[in-house]
Amino acid sequence: MNSELLTGVVGLFGPTNVGKSTLLNRILGHKVAITSYKPQTTRKKIMGVFRSEDMEILFLDTPGLHKPKHELGRLMVASAKGALREVDIMLLVLSFEDPGPKGKEDIFQIVKAHNIPWILAINKMDLTDPVRIQEILKTYESLNLFSSVVPISAIKGPITPLLQKIRPYLKPGPRFSDDESISLQPLEEWVAELIREKLYMFLRQELPYSCAVTIEEIKENTSKDMLIIQAYIYVETKSQKAIVIGEKGSMIKKIGSAAREELEKALKKKLYLELFVKVLKNWTKDPKALMKLGLYNP
Repeated sequence: MNSELLTGVVGLFGPTNVGKSTLLNRILGHKVAITSYKPQTTRKKIMGVFRSEDMEILFLDTPGLHKPKHELGRLMVASAKGALREVDIMLLVLSFEDPGPKGKEDIFQIVKAHNIPWILAINKMDLTDPVRIQEILKTYESLNLFSSVVPISAIKGPITPLLQKIRPYLKPGPRFSDDESISLQPLEEWVAELIREKLYMFLRQELPYSCAVTIEEIKENTSKDMLIIQAYIYVETKSQKAIVIGEKGSMIKKIGSAAREELEKALKKKLYLELFVKVLKNWTKDPKALMKLGLYNP
């Protein structure tokens, strides 16, 4: 490998629902982080590697900053702030839907307290007009907190200008992995997250944050050339379990079918997916339950 390969660890940091996970997927050109219209979708740090001819960047997508209402929320915020110790560069992602610095003083205090390069990426530029974009950019530049301020559209716009702002802060270094994989997540975690995304998709308002997913087993049936996956969906009450299952199992079938189709497409392999629903009372508030579900991040 070329000794001049430039590398670095870049964190994606910011409030909930500004499009951090969508941006990560766009940069990588591959879905490694689940997305949803719901705030606080990301619960753990998600790692993905961008590779080009002379750059290799490890991106960390972090849970959105918010005011926690339970133990799960507290852990999510702690995970986001913990990433500040792991990165070389931090990408603060905000949104043109919530323009201007007002109400973001807590975030700016975090920026001031950590002596690392901060690049501000303001997402959803496709939702506002060019004159307003320039006004907002000038306002943030006047704060003198950021190495660069960049307008982006994680859905529609080019990503190259953002990568070029990151490039000067990279340093020559070794590759992050020996293979060409984009995601550094274990397969079990990625599969569980994708199933959770389908829960959000189909259940919408019924179960805002009361679902968690774990993978019990992934095994290969070589005779049928297929993967067999058993997953548990955890909820907090019996009434929530009934919602997930649906009338005569209709909802769980929808969720399972959508998850299986996307997994087969991504893994290029036939799948048999079994979903089981379990009640784990008050798991969002119980540290022991959160540990069981793998939501206590290091």
